[in-house]
Amino acid sequence: MSTRLAAPSAQARPAAVGYALLTLGALLWSSTSVLAKGILDTGFEVTALAQLRVTGAAICCSGSSPPPSRAHYGCVGTRY
Repeated sequence: MSTRLAAPSAQARPAAVGYALLTLGALLWSSTSVLAKGILDTGFEVTALAQLRVTGAAICCSGSSPPPSRAHYGCVGTRY
């Protein structure tokens, strides 16, 4: 027998939570692009900014869950 946990059903969360998360993601995405443009205008190198953003994303993705599952989710777009 498998001891794998079942995925939560679609009814477990209200739709408003999904819309709020989608809106938050859009706002964060747009604000980081504006921030990056401002940083590049100061003379910061493009490669250094890219390295900084990748390092920051890696730190954020290595949160509380095991890194392989989060890394897979970020690179492939699916979570197993």
